[in-house]
Amino acid sequence: MIKQEKNYRILGAYAIFLSMTSCSQNAHTGQHGQQVYDTISILEDRFFQKGIALVGSNTSELVEGKFIYPFGKLQNDTTAAWRLAEWGSKKLLKEAPRLANGEVIYENELKKIAFSEDTCVMTVKMFLNAGSEYSKIRMDGEYWPHLLLEQRFQRPRPLTNARHLFVKMDMDLIAVELKTAKEDLNPQLHTAQFQLFLTLQNNNPDAEGYKDFLWFGLPFYDYRYKDVEIYQAADVGKDDASQKFIYMVGSKDILGGSLHDGKPLSINKDILPDLLTAFEQAKNKGYLKDSRWEDMELTSMNIGWENPGSIDAGVEFKNFDIYMLAEKLSTE
Repeated sequence: MIKQEKNYRILGAYAIFLSMTSCSQNAHTGQHGQQVYDTISILEDRFFQKGIALVGSNTSELVEGKFIYPFGKLQNDTTAAWRLAEWGSKKLLKEAPRLANGEVIYENELKKIAFSEDTCVMTVKMFLNAGSEYSKIRMDGEYWPHLLLEQRFQRPRPLTNARHLFVKMDMDLIAVELKTAKEDLNPQLHTAQFQLFLTLQNNNPDAEGYKDFLWFGLPFYDYRYKDVEIYQAADVGKDDASQKFIYMVGSKDILGGSLHDGKPLSINKDILPDLLTAFEQAKNKGYLKDSRWEDMELTSMNIGWENPGSIDAGVEFKNFDIYMLAEKLSTE
């Protein structure tokens, strides 16, 4: 959305997999100020121990039964929490990786994703070479390539007892190149964006607005703008667009800098107030008419690239988590 929407076991990687099992984060009790909270990561399988489902390039024709296992397959678990979406791409990634410099790499001439782990720090690199995806300048209404890591939460999280909801990550822009003439770049149509989206959905089966939702976004990078302004509009621009409300936080409010400056950035941002603002703005604009805040839960997320312009770009991120500080119901 434009903001103006084979089993494979690696020798040696099994040792990495074993080390990661001791790094898994579970719910635990913590303290923020004087208040005691339960701290819960809403991400599932943060270290990719259960593999990643490859779902294809078309949202209406999902691929089934294809997986990648960057750190070896769990023999007693066949359920992948993660999906890798390549919406709009001309050529899909293969299931067999290569190893180089401690990384497990899946790539073709159009895109690359690489995983590495060191002392409980998971690092992911994502590259989308959109310049090779286009044979001509993209026109209005034409689809564009994506490379997204996604989750649909098996245990959606209600927000009624949440007091804080943090997004944590270290990131660095490691490649960017315009692959067309600068005069052909229309900022209304062409860019490369690295961003995070969450769905805030009415998950109350007794509510009239059951399953209605909004998109909540954090803009980490946009080729066009050093600072991305707050964005509010409907999800449109392609045939399978959801038509739901999008609320994108301003980049200055989350990053305290810009990846355009060529330096790594770290965030640990409490987004709960922004989520409430997004919900209120959706209601004010006629969306979520039959939903209350008490009905809303976080049900999915995606992070990655959308490049509706002929731009090659890559990012590295690590220490990624989305975690909730929820009021502890009882203390002993």
